[in-house]
Amino acid sequence: MSRIDDIVEQVRDSLADPQGDRWDDFQLLRFINEAQKKVAIKAKLIRKTTTGTIVSGTAECTAPTDCYLITRLSINNEKVPTLTYEELDNDEDAWEDDTGATVEGVVFDESDAVKFSFYPIPTDPTYIEYKLRYVAYPTTLVKLSDSLEISQLFDEALKHYTVATAWRLDQDTQSKANAIDEFALFNTELVEAIKLNSLNGNTNSTRTTTYRGFE
Repeated sequence: MSRIDDIVEQVRDSLADPQGDRWDDFQLLRFINEAQKKVAIKAKLIRKTTTGTIVSGTAECTAPTDCYLITRLSINNEKVPTLTYEELDNDEDAWEDDTGATVEGVVFDESDAVKFSFYPIPTDPTYIEYKLRYVAYPTTLVKLSDSLEISQLFDEALKHYTVATAWRLDQDTQSKANAIDEFALFNTELVEAIKLNSLNGNTNSTRTTTYRGFE
């Protein structure tokens, strides 16, 4: 039995729906996907590292599609300073057209946190490799036999969120009250699991990929 199978079985017990007459497996799997996404983002559980290259004359870049939050960008193992639009606007109106042989900083898109530009526009004719560290969204689960990327410490929280979401979809007063109780349990379990996970050092940070941002 997979971890997801076990969570689904516990969810069905809580919902008094052991045979899946009311909520089928794929409905519950959809709720578990919602839960694991909220948990992974809240606790910043899945951390990845990717490398890429920038080309002379090109500054804009977009992080991998599973990126939720960029935590560090470095070139030659040195962190690239973060610059803001406000700082650059105060120095020069046309800063977006500036060019230079050395990257002085990175500017993150104010409307999309995973898009960024190097400043100034690199003019070095050679390829420059950069390393990007980021918090990632979990992989979407498509079947009960799939593996969860987050620690087993969070399974109880996943269960409570799934049960709460199922109850919330009902229209009767008792179901809504049950949903409120389950969401409260979810929040409590999540806080405790985050504490334990931090103590155990279980953050997933082993993945490295290669990403070409300017092709």
